[in-house]
Amino acid sequence: MMQGPQSYTVSEFISVVKEILETGLSIVQVEGEVSNLSFSTSGHVYFSLVDDDSLVSAVMFKSDFLRNPLARQMKDGSKVCVTGSVNVYSKRGTFQIVVRQLALKGQGDLKEKFELLKKKLATEGLFNLDTKKKIPFFPRKVALITAPNGAAVRDFINIYARRGVFIKILVVPVLVQGEKAPVSIMKGLDLVLKYNRANEQDQCDVVVLARGGGSLEDLWAFNDEALAYKLFSYPIPTVSAIGHDVDFVLTDYVADLRAETPSAAAENLTQHQVEILQRLSQLKRRLRDRMMLGLNANQSQLETLHPRKLIQYFWQFLNSYRRRLETCNLVYRGRELMGLSDFSLRLEEAVEMLKGAMTTVIHAHGAKLDQLNGILEATSPQKVLERGYCLAKFQSKHVILSVSDFDKLDTNATLSLVFHDGEGLVTKT
Repeated sequence: MMQGPQSYTVSEFISVVKEILETGLSIVQVEGEVSNLSFSTSGHVYFSLVDDDSLVSAVMFKSDFLRNPLARQMKDGSKVCVTGSVNVYSKRGTFQIVVRQLALKGQGDLKEKFELLKKKLATEGLFNLDTKKKIPFFPRKVALITAPNGAAVRDFINIYARRGVFIKILVVPVLVQGEKAPVSIMKGLDLVLKYNRANEQDQCDVVVLARGGGSLEDLWAFNDEALAYKLFSYPIPTVSAIGHDVDFVLTDYVADLRAETPSAAAENLTQHQVEILQRLSQLKRRLRDRMMLGLNANQSQLETLHPRKLIQYFWQFLNSYRRRLETCNLVYRGRELMGLSDFSLRLEEAVEMLKGAMTTVIHAHGAKLDQLNGILEATSPQKVLERGYCLAKFQSKHVILSVSDFDKLDTNATLSLVFHDGEGLVTKT
């Protein structure tokens, strides 16, 4: 009996493929054009190698990247030849080339084609700023030419609706990637013109070409030469919002305005509306504050005109005049003046009495001082010396007060005898 093909589980099948590829293609050399180049924070480099028909993922780890100086010159569109091994990622069933060595083969075909076409169109004047049409200050209706189910259309509509007051948007679904995309986009532009002719009261006054980010190949539809010429001669102002801020396509240069992303295009078209709304909000607050201030002032004025307030004010007026009349009472003022006169007399008498007491005290203290001065002079040492006494000193400093002090002195010690009219020297024998 003939047996059927061998059955595998998914894991078994991936293991077989992994062994075949990693063993049979342990070292490979592949030429292609770099696309989707990305540098991770860990130092690894991720990119794709593409040609006209196929794409393969590749990675160069940090250690290999540092050993290959030419790898630093690699960029999207570069033509390279890589040497490495094939690695299968089992969880996803995908494979990639782990690049060990890299050599530059010159500028990539797409990048070179882009630069040549860009130079040609620039020479023909398609990028001149003088030919740019002015974007409407307040777009009444925006035609959005994009893929109907992409992130670009959702982002644009959400932001435009959140920020704008006039939120009329006409979505024109087209292809934004592949060989048929340029023709589809140009048909979308024609549909907008046809719509405007059929709806004169509700025309689109600005057209936005929108697409999310991608590789150079993914965005190539917007580098189509025929699309560039059509966009240049288009009668409605156009905005090119393709990819991210680092992505540039020819429609960015030909369109009347370039936006970094579809979201940025929505913000740009609604910026004036946002500014007007903010201004209106400020004026609204100022008007409310002025009205409240006026109401408060009128309320205060009405309260002052209330009968109760008028009666209260009248009584305050009468009381103030009554107090002023009381201060003008002559009898009361005379009593005040008489009181001041009596006080002045009593003050003068008190001053005279104080002067007499002070004189008595001064005389008594003067007599006492004279008495003490007499006692001090009578008991002074000078007076005692004048009565015939003398004072014995040793070395002109130490006074000899007793016989015992004298006996303590050495023989031949010189003593100073102080009299009332001078000093004399003697020697102890």
